[in-house]
Amino acid sequence: MNNLNEPKEIVPKLSENYLSGPIGNKLVEIIEEHPLTKFIDELMAKSFIKHAKDGMFPILLKNNVNFNVDGIYEMEYSLLQDICTKMDEIGADNLVFTFVEVDQDNEFLEMNTVGNGNILYAVASLVKGNKIVENEYNYLVINVKKGLTLDNLNITYADKKKLRDSYIKYSHKILKDYFSINGKNTQFIYYHIDDIKKTLVDENGRCDTFKVYLCEISDVEKVISEYDSSLTIRPEVYREHFQFRERQMTLVFNSEDRYYDMGGLRP
Repeated sequence: MNNLNEPKEIVPKLSENYLSGPIGNKLVEIIEEHPLTKFIDELMAKSFIKHAKDGMFPILLKNNVNFNVDGIYEMEYSLLQDICTKMDEIGADNLVFTFVEVDQDNEFLEMNTVGNGNILYAVASLVKGNKIVENEYNYLVINVKKGLTLDNLNITYADKKKLRDSYIKYSHKILKDYFSINGKNTQFIYYHIDDIKKTLVDENGRCDTFKVYLCEISDVEKVISEYDSSLTIRPEVYREHFQFRERQMTLVFNSEDRYYDMGGLRP
């Protein structure tokens, strides 16, 4: 049972770009409109996935950090739809994934891990602006067992904090030694409700389950120029989301032949 008297979580302040609205699918928005735009999301996503397999994952394995095989997690379309409905109900405009460690044998989850012990995971919280709407809106939504509802998957702020503390004490130390921006690797990823709604519309009738890739940002300029030097990178998108972030941990969603990265990384 949630305690409404629990202290509200302090969330890092968002940049003006994130506060002002959706950011779109960065894997597509990174280049100016071009006939090859429809292929660029797959190109970028696969470069992020390969970068993690060649770089981040061997480091995590060497240091006994547990995660799903090949960094592939899952999230049901219907559950994302339920989250969006709940966000509308409570006036939340951002969905925040907070990186944590959970017990791989958690009764609500189905995992396929590379090792034993706690597993790298992300808890979803519903946020209004840059503050938690109410501390009870925290959910396990990735790799959940079939038939569970948001009510089943709700966790308290205290439980979320305990899971996050576990991540900060060990896995995050390994990850920030591998890559650091402002002395940290990724701790939170923000998704605007309008971006979520657009994805749900785009995938309606096409997708039952999203694959969620734990991966890392590649050398975006190099990947694009080697693919086709005639493509023009949008400088504002590059500066905001990719510059100085090569090797930073991120999440990419995949449905059949489409890839999505709409998240604002923090830090």
